[in-house]
Amino acid sequence: MTYDPEVLTRAMKVKRAERGWTQADLADASRVSLDAIKRYETGSSTPNFAAMCDLADAFGCSLDDFVAPSAA
Repeated sequence: MTYDPEVLTRAMKVKRAERGWTQADLADASRVSLDAIKRYETGSSTPNFAAMCDLADAFGCSLDDFVAPSAA
């Protein structure tokens, strides 16, 4: 499977909206910096594996949700 950063961007925005979280809320829940969250959601940067795991833990989802096209 090829990683598509746009899938991550869409999935993060959708999952945040579902929870009513701001980017700052996600940063607090995931222990990923607010600046990094902003970069990931704009697509200007992609998270490393550890950050993706932290994001998945915060959302209570699988890493597959960030790489599979059906996730967003």
